[in-house]
Amino acid sequence: MVKFRKKKDQPKDIKLVAAEVGKADENKLEEIREEALATGRKFKYPIQYAKHKVVINAIVISVLALVALTGFTYMGLYRWQDTGDILYRVTQVLPLPVANVDGYNVRFSDYLMQYRSSVMAIEQLEGKLENTEDNQRRLDYYKREALNNAILNSFALKLAKENDIFISSEQIDEVFNEHRRSGEKELTEEQFLQTIHNNYGFSRSEYERLFIELPLIRQEVQAKIDTRAAETLKKLQSSISERGFDDTFNGLADLGFAGGSVLPETSGGLVSNRNLDGGRASAAFAQSVDAVSEPFLSRAGDGYYIVKTLDKSEDRVEYVSLKVPFSELATQRKELKEQGKVKEYIGPFASENESVVE
Repeated sequence: MVKFRKKKDQPKDIKLVAAEVGKADENKLEEIREEALATGRKFKYPIQYAKHKVVINAIVISVLALVALTGFTYMGLYRWQDTGDILYRVTQVLPLPVANVDGYNVRFSDYLMQYRSSVMAIEQLEGKLENTEDNQRRLDYYKREALNNAILNSFALKLAKENDIFISSEQIDEVFNEHRRSGEKELTEEQFLQTIHNNYGFSRSEYERLFIELPLIRQEVQAKIDTRAAETLKKLQSSISERGFDDTFNGLADLGFAGGSVLPETSGGLVSNRNLDGGRASAAFAQSVDAVSEPFLSRAGDGYYIVKTLDKSEDRVEYVSLKVPFSELATQRKELKEQGKVKEYIGPFASENESVVE
């Protein structure tokens, strides 16, 4: 008897079986894909969050560093009155004020240039004092002197701006070369810059700022505003025309030129015709013996000179001179201080001394 298998026992169609297997594999692949993506997300989002945190931390650290630098700069300059190299360089970059005169800021860098050059020059000659108290008193004197001069220079800058007075680069170069050629031997620019560095620790721009630009500005400003000096100069010229240079030179007090309104000065013997003395040596050398010059402005920016030549040789000259010093700029600065219009942000110093050349 022949037995027939039930329909349910019949094998599935091969295509159907393959389709079911493929579908199962496809589902398995999808599961694997989702598992891989889930694993990736664990790394992806923490990195995003970490980047955000890094940016915040960087900003916080930068702000804290800036606050710390600002605090250090403020304490160093205004409280401890540090005059070292680091903070000096900071003041050359940042226009920080050391004082204010009639609404015009006095640059900290100008004050430190004046002070550092004075201290370096005197210590090269004398060395540091052994007594600490004496040394501090001397340093405080130079601080007071440097601050006074920085205030006066800034007041001159203010008046120069108001009176449209400018100093050109050509003027600065001309005086720089005069300085370079002064003395017994003319120096090359390289030699002169090395001398500047050795004596003051300055670059060319620093030297020009302190010893050329600011004096020239003071010279031009005072020539414009100091009417009393101009009137005194006219009286002096009149006296020289009537009585002669020698009688005027020897009789200043009797002629009414008392109180330092006219100062007699001598070269002290033969000096180089390139001597740095406000321009007197070069003026005296440019004329014949016994000749008297016309009035001219001092290269130092502190008054007018009239020079008489006493003797001269190939490159040396002896002279006497009469100086009409400027006083109006210092007088106005003193009045502003009495009116409370001069504000100083450092000090007081152990040795408060107002006797500086102004």
